[in-house]
Amino acid sequence: MSMIFCRGCGKEIHESAPTCPHCGAPQTIPSNQGKVSFSSYDQVPWYRKQWFAFVCFLIFTPGLLLILLSGDVYYESKGQLKTYSTTAKVVLIACVIIYFIVAFTL
Repeated sequence: MSMIFCRGCGKEIHESAPTCPHCGAPQTIPSNQGKVSFSSYDQVPWYRKQWFAFVCFLIFTPGLLLILLSGDVYYESKGQLKTYSTTAKVVLIACVIIYFIVAFTL
């Protein structure tokens, strides 16, 4: 039986627990690919949600670049949790880099 620590309260819980039995905090479940998977959009951290990436694009573009380079951006479509494809991430990163080049050379 493998144990981990709760992301909310820090108490020891079983690694397969979807929520902490002590505080009720949702737990992330590692997938086979080494990425973190979430069972619902509510479990996704706010800084990985689509709305936050959009706000970063409008207000603080370097923030969007950091988000895209460090992990996935999640959104909900027809009740299913999805992430942007690698191609979409590459296109967004290219747009941010072009924005920086244009903004700082004029």
